[in-house]
Amino acid sequence: MAKRSGLGRGIDSIFLDNSIGSDDVYSSGDGNGRILQLDIMSVEPRPDQPRKYFDEETLANLANSISAHGVLQPIIVREIAPYRYRIVAGERRWRASKLAGLKQIPAIVLDADELTASEISIIENIQRENLNPYEEAEAYRTLLTQYDLTQEQLSARIGKSRSAIANTLRLLELPDGVVKYLRTGEITAGHARALLSLANPGDIPVLADKIISQGMSVRAAEALAKKMNNIKEKSQGKSEKEESESRGPDKQDKVDYVGVLENLAMESLGRPVKIKNTGRRKYITIEYETNQDLEELLTALCGNIFDKI
Repeated sequence: MAKRSGLGRGIDSIFLDNSIGSDDVYSSGDGNGRILQLDIMSVEPRPDQPRKYFDEETLANLANSISAHGVLQPIIVREIAPYRYRIVAGERRWRASKLAGLKQIPAIVLDADELTASEISIIENIQRENLNPYEEAEAYRTLLTQYDLTQEQLSARIGKSRSAIANTLRLLELPDGVVKYLRTGEITAGHARALLSLANPGDIPVLADKIISQGMSVRAAEALAKKMNNIKEKSQGKSEKEESESRGPDKQDKVDYVGVLENLAMESLGRPVKIKNTGRRKYITIEYETNQDLEELLTALCGNIFDKI
């Protein structure tokens, strides 16, 4: 298959002028690269459209604009059968045009194979920032698997670096319960990468909920993920044999229980917690790094005590 160039430059590289003028509208002929007025019912969306979610309010607003001013930019389609067309780019405009009651829609009929059409669809959505990060990852996976491309080949075709593609594809490793936060924008791709750095997959939903409830920045999420990993490494540093020898058989159940409490407290407070439950003096040690960190800790433990100062 011959390598195509220029797709990464965007939709405008496909045709020089995408504005609609009276001399540009045709209703017959082969239509390749020209703007046609197509029966709106002869057009269908792509089954593998990267964008999965269309906001109803935004569509309604666009439909009102189309009713008043018409479709200012044609959609891009490819012919899949005589007088049947599949959208390559512009599904939102097509949906809004149907809402507005249009019978016809301006379209550029592109002479392109299915792989090129998929690439253009993804590029258009990425450049317009229409995709959430998870949809973008799904789109990359579709191109890689459906057309047997390597990440290097995909990078060359869509104009994205290989590392950017690899980082985006990692988002597919998120558990389903966290994916919904990424789809709705409650967490960002940066937050998601912090979550994926956790050594224990079971910690991912715990930290995700904390990010949302506390409005945590990406940097704060990364720092907390690092702390959680450090705690896990320390806890795994001692073998079960060493633990058993250091505490004796009569204290084993109690120490295990204390360890569970330490982990629960750490997950709740987002910082290392140590509990000393032996000897006459028993105490809890909670680590903090800065004065602001201390204030957040005391607020979590005691409420708004700083209002009294």
